[in-house]
Amino acid sequence: MKMLKVCAGVCVVGMALSFADAARAQGWGDIKGQIVFAGEIPAKKDLKPNKDQAHCLSKGSLWDDTVLIDEKTRGLANVMIWLAPVSGTTMPIHPDLKAVPKEKVVIDQPCCLFIPRITMMREGQVLEIKNSAPVLHNAKIMGSVTGNGTINVTISPGQSITKQPRAEKRPMYLGCDIHQWMGGRIGVFNHPYFAVSQEDGTFEIKKAPTGKYKIFIQHEKFGWVHQGKATTGQEIEIKPGAVLDLGKLQAKDEQ
Repeated sequence: MKMLKVCAGVCVVGMALSFADAARAQGWGDIKGQIVFAGEIPAKKDLKPNKDQAHCLSKGSLWDDTVLIDEKTRGLANVMIWLAPVSGTTMPIHPDLKAVPKEKVVIDQPCCLFIPRITMMREGQVLEIKNSAPVLHNAKIMGSVTGNGTINVTISPGQSITKQPRAEKRPMYLGCDIHQWMGGRIGVFNHPYFAVSQEDGTFEIKKAPTGKYKIFIQHEKFGWVHQGKATTGQEIEIKPGAVLDLGKLQAKDEQ
């Protein structure tokens, strides 16, 4: 029996080493880039709410946050970026990123807009949608028919709802039926390789698996930003220990 216990211990250690060797053999790299707006920067749009005006305008004019462009850098914020395998349904995940974060992902509706407007999260995380406003709000999440379907819940003042959405291939629509100008997106993925562009349009995805993958880059209003066919993504190659710099990618208003 003692010999069996020793063997079992050796086997476990051996398995751990093999996993570590596999992780090292896989290799990892980083991706970065910047989304910039091409063309004349559009003027800010006053939303002029037609419901709950006293609350919605309590902090001044309510501006449309669909398009946020930094005038100095021309960087476009809130662009959604994510990776997907060229074939198959799973991606290798770096050991440091395997664990799904325990923290809740929180979206609030404090003053007639969703904050944040764009949310990206891991499958397994808990999504909390709050209503810290003194008026009634609603959260309508529209996923795919085979995924999350449509979730449509009314949220009373000071209350919140929690969901644990499943991964989807594309970010889901987020809206409020009560205040119909409110909008956003929620991306849920079964891996950690996603990002949202910052105020200056920059983004970064770290410790991504090496090899050939598809990258998808999408903005709510301006659509697909990546090269190649829109819905099939752009093929990229990530090399071990290197940074794949995609440079400046132009978003255009085609309308």
